[in-house]
Amino acid sequence: MSTGTTTSEVRSYWRILLAAMIGTGCGLLSITFYTQGLFFQPVTAEFGWTRAEFFTSYMILMLLGVVTGPLAGKLVSRFGVLRVGLFGLFGHFLGYLLLALNPGSLVLWYLSYAALSILAAGSLPITWTALVSQYFRVRLGLAIGITMSGTGVAAALAPLYVRFGLDTFGWRWTYASLGLIAWVLASIVVLSFIRSSGPAQTRRPPPPAVLDGLSPRQAYRSYRFWFINLAVFVISLAVGGLVPNFAPLLAEKGIAASDTGTVVSLLGVAIIVGRLSAGYFMDRMWAPLVCAIYFSGSVVGIACLLMPAPLSLGTVGFAAVMAGLALGAELDIIAYITRRYFGSKHYSEIFGGVYVFFAVGVGIAASAWGFLVDWTGNYDPILVASIGLIVFANALILMLGRYPESASFSRSAEAP
Repeated sequence: MSTGTTTSEVRSYWRILLAAMIGTGCGLLSITFYTQGLFFQPVTAEFGWTRAEFFTSYMILMLLGVVTGPLAGKLVSRFGVLRVGLFGLFGHFLGYLLLALNPGSLVLWYLSYAALSILAAGSLPITWTALVSQYFRVRLGLAIGITMSGTGVAAALAPLYVRFGLDTFGWRWTYASLGLIAWVLASIVVLSFIRSSGPAQTRRPPPPAVLDGLSPRQAYRSYRFWFINLAVFVISLAVGGLVPNFAPLLAEKGIAASDTGTVVSLLGVAIIVGRLSAGYFMDRMWAPLVCAIYFSGSVVGIACLLMPAPLSLGTVGFAAVMAGLALGAELDIIAYITRRYFGSKHYSEIFGGVYVFFAVGVGIAASAWGFLVDWTGNYDPILVASIGLIVFANALILMLGRYPESASFSRSAEAP
């Protein structure tokens, strides 16, 4: 494909791309995933809950994604990105408001997270990557990378605001204001930019982009679908518990609370770099190889966290960068591989099926990390287990083989 075609594609649909990035960054997966660990100390201190009890809420949130993820994909196919996305963003705010109003009931806390998972499902990356996958053909990897970099922006900025809010307003007002800011900002950008791109673009892809690919039933019969799902599940177990537990882990390793927000924000910056760079390389290299490279780096980062405490800021900063690069690449690679191996015709539904395994893995991981740390007394055993899981997941991804033939893609990035 020519450079001119690439430039024309980006110039024509940059509003779509920016709206998708902001929608992703202000959605359920981004805000909750990268800030929950900061709420651990003030919430548990006020209510007297254990680490495991607190992080079980995240397990509920993600396990409900088994239902809400595929449902969001079906709703996007039926009603379009604009309606589903805007409702999901508003539902995200409502869910945070419920958390802020909790009187100290653990049951209500869990029910609030269940409501958050349902109401905010339309704000998941399934919605926004489905949008860009319809418009970008030449540089789909870069487009998905930019879209998913919204999570990195959230990971870099949201912890700083949460740290400020907790010190200034308390955790209740911080929850409520965080949800409100995300809803207002994303709704304005998404509504303005998608509509300004023309009504045809909000409902169907541009004429040159011919929809192709497998049906969901055909995909489910493919060994690749199950290899991808198992790899996603295993990787989610390994790194899905790291982010919500990152702040407590840093405290265990001797990092002062005043420095925690900075390190978590550094993780967010690395996520942005990981998203953009992974998208760039996937357009030029075989995506499973890109995946293996990025997640091998995360093994190095996790190994740094196994060093004896107290750790220096430089050590945890390096670990945060290596983990962030892998976290940034993860969903990009999942979305890209889903699109390349199964096509665009039923992308949102098939990706919704893959998201089930991501949601289950992350949901189990967040709670499992809490239980195991309470049981063993420290994070080292689960960090060692995570390294083994990542190596196994890399092996699965590398067995996917060449991309299926498709006239709509360049063949410059086939498997070796």
